[in-house]
Amino acid sequence: MLSSLKSKSRHKRFRDSLCLVILSTVALSLSISVSASAQVLLNHSDGQFSLENRSAADLIDVTRGMRSIGKLASGETWTTEEQVAIDLVGKPLPLNVDGHIKLEHWGDALSQLPGNQIWARIQLQTAGLDVNRGLTMASLVGARRLSANISLLRRATEEMGEAWITSGPLTPLKAGILAFASRYTPVPVLLTKLLKQIKPNNISQDTATVDQRGAKRFEIVDKPTWPEGYETLPSPRSSLRQAIEHHGVEGLRAILSSKEWSVDRGFSDIQLAFALIPENEVLEALNERGDRREAKYFIIRFNEEKSLSDELGPKAAEQMIRKILKARELGDSGGAISHATSTAFIMAET
Repeated sequence: MLSSLKSKSRHKRFRDSLCLVILSTVALSLSISVSASAQVLLNHSDGQFSLENRSAADLIDVTRGMRSIGKLASGETWTTEEQVAIDLVGKPLPLNVDGHIKLEHWGDALSQLPGNQIWARIQLQTAGLDVNRGLTMASLVGARRLSANISLLRRATEEMGEAWITSGPLTPLKAGILAFASRYTPVPVLLTKLLKQIKPNNISQDTATVDQRGAKRFEIVDKPTWPEGYETLPSPRSSLRQAIEHHGVEGLRAILSSKEWSVDRGFSDIQLAFALIPENEVLEALNERGDRREAKYFIIRFNEEKSLSDELGPKAAEQMIRKILKARELGDSGGAISHATSTAFIMAET
């Protein structure tokens, strides 16, 4: 009988332990499920609304209608009276939730995509996208908010950019959001990093591969189908091309380190870049992308041209001008550009 009691006791302890393990596993899976898909939940009734931040990031300058709160921290709920905002001609504006994600937390937030529509709206606003574009009055009223969000992006640091990109895999949606933001952040923060990871060539469909470290790498499509709430987001490549143009000469410095992006942006002949940025920066870019032989060629050529300039002075340019004209007669546009570059360097030396 004593043996039977001991057996029942062991059975009860085993059963209790098993239940505890099952409950812990369920709780963990629920926790993972909630954290993997962020939600900003809105409830409203009887003239009040509540907004619950079920994401891993703090939300800043959150507004709905005429009501606002400076920060809605992760896990917090904001409850207040509902009051509709009025546009410039006295008409009520849609009761949308606006705000932005704290940039120091954006890496964690970007790992919680796509989330619900409110979360999508806040993600796009954080990236500097005008979510009210096309709605004239709403866009005018929201212009100050958009300007403030862009100002924050312009002050972003390289450390922030690294955290945003490396916190979780660079999925197509995450790439699209960060590529759009790259037009406003300083070039080293996002643009330089993204150009190394996203190539300009066309991919027919999304595919995920695994690199040597076991991390998933996603190919980017030119015409993606985004989840609900992200429909106005351009493709990653489209946003990167816009960012390059937006940054001007600084953007040129970024693309020269990639032969593919140089060709894509019209700099297949890198000699054109010598007219826009210092010689040493072009040569550094050539070395960085592995074109050391070409970099060495330009160094030798420029040294020879400097010697020619020292010897003949302005007359050295006359020889190059004749070569330009001759090359054009022969239809050799590459040769003409090469001689034009040499002429510019000789004139600069004299």
